[in-house]
Amino acid sequence: MGNIYAAEALWRARIDPRRRANELTGVEVGRLHKAIVEVLTEAIARLGTTLGSSVSDYRPTSGEGGSFRLAVYGREGEPCSRCGEPIERVIQAGRSTCFCPKCQR
Repeated sequence: MGNIYAAEALWRARIDPRRRANELTGVEVGRLHKAIVEVLTEAIARLGTTLGSSVSDYRPTSGEGGSFRLAVYGREGEPCSRCGEPIERVIQAGRSTCFCPKCQR
């Protein structure tokens, strides 16, 4: 799972992406599993996420872009759609991670 969909699943599960996996409770793991399945199912149904116009953006043979709506990824500084707190961005292992500091405590 890539960092974009991982950020979205963690947001849905209300889990701080800076936490270590071995610190999650059984309940949190269950919420995260459910969120991962939901995010991937919705993303596949909406043909993924097209972020821009670079040649590396995924497009199916029909040429249309993906329409999966991102709640946190790429929205640094914008209000969280759930609580209104500004979305923050951190770098983890060289990759961007976006999250809501209020919803994902």
